[in-house]
Amino acid sequence: MTTGPTPSPAVAGLTAYKVPKHGAPIDLVLSGNEGIAPPAALLNGLAAADPEILRRYPSAAPLEAALAERFDVDPAQVVVTAGGDDALERTFRAFLAPGREVVLSAPTFVMLNKYAVLVGATQVQIPWLGGAFPTEAVAAAVTADTGAICVVSPNNPTGAVATADDLRRLSAAAPHAVLIVDLAYGEMADEDLTAAALALPNAVVFRTFSKAWGLAGARLGYAIGPSALVGWLRAAGNPYAVSGPSVALGL
Repeated sequence: MTTGPTPSPAVAGLTAYKVPKHGAPIDLVLSGNEGIAPPAALLNGLAAADPEILRRYPSAAPLEAALAERFDVDPAQVVVTAGGDDALERTFRAFLAPGREVVLSAPTFVMLNKYAVLVGATQVQIPWLGGAFPTEAVAAAVTADTGAICVVSPNNPTGAVATADDLRRLSAAAPHAVLIVDLAYGEMADEDLTAAALALPNAVVFRTFSKAWGLAGARLGYAIGPSALVGWLRAAGNPYAVSGPSVALGL
């Protein structure tokens, strides 16, 4: 008797993403983009745009060039993606696999756990409920099989933050691994870790237009890092991942 296709064991153990509901009362849900909405005038540029942005396959190169100028890096060091999630998922596929380990805090952004399961990587979870980032514990967990270390700052869902010194120490502790520096909520932090992360040879920064800029509906994010690492992220993604209107909004 034929039963039809069956999913891989990894997918069979997962469920589709649902927004987590925190048990504590929260006045402003940052992950739900309950902050200030983008200005309505932002849409005027789309209304005046050439319809070719809909008919042609889009190029994110103009936005990558603009972001490169903003952060004073080469355009080859920037890849624009369909939200920060797309960039993170590409990174897990590019640097992790069965037999490789990813060190990450617990709790953290829930999709990181899902991406690890999908690529078959072993998760090494280090508790971080608040206070200083557990740099020593994370560094102690590094092995020859470590393919990535994740630092989400401010952390989702706790709001705890890492420091530039934390990043430098982790980079030195695992030069053979990619240091994933997720700054989706970076604009809400007292310290911007972007420059500190970009000074490291194995760190990739992940940022998004979804949160502080209120453009989650545009699905627009990007990663910045050494050109070789970013090149692998570019190769690991789908072609034309970001729509023409979204690129125009980003610009």
